[in-house]
Amino acid sequence: QASDIAHALSGRPWYVSVMFSSVASARARGSQAGLGGIVSVGTKVTWGLTLELTGYYSVADAKHGGGSTDLYGYGASALFFPSQTFPNAYGIVSVMQGRTENLPGPRDDFDSTVFDAGIGYLQPITTHMLLRAEARYRTDDKGSLPTGSKGTTSNFAEGVYSVGLLFPFGGIAVRPGTPEDAATAVVDT
Repeated sequence: QASDIAHALSGRPWYVSVMFSSVASARARGSQAGLGGIVSVGTKVTWGLTLELTGYYSVADAKHGGGSTDLYGYGASALFFPSQTFPNAYGIVSVMQGRTENLPGPRDDFDSTVFDAGIGYLQPITTHMLLRAEARYRTDDKGSLPTGSKGTTSNFAEGVYSVGLLFPFGGIAVRPGTPEDAATAVVDT
């Protein structure tokens, strides 16, 4: 299967990724676990580095008093593939401009800087479609003003668990071990 992933992402293709997400909301937010998604467009820069433009959206019901909270944002991500032995596994870091609306508490709408760090795995389905799964730790740096149902002054931290599909396109698919693959390896080093 390792040869499948190298084949699907070689040639520095672009890709589109769509994932469904479950968000384990921070208790201090005053909202329940949320559901949403992540959409990304990315390109492979080197063998071990992929860069993405990404956006997210999730909605969570309030714990008390009804209503729902909307969380969304956009930004950039870097995916690091540290091992040629396990080419499907990667680490991810993201920085995004976030927006929260209808949050219970003294400050119901605000902009923030959102940081993600996590791990992921790509499982080839075909050479043009991969299953993508991730677990991220998200920090919502909302500033020091009292926010959320408990009026907390610290950042919100929560888990984001996503699964979806990645569709590579463009570039030339190259079989590992071919002369074209060797030429690409020289350029990438």
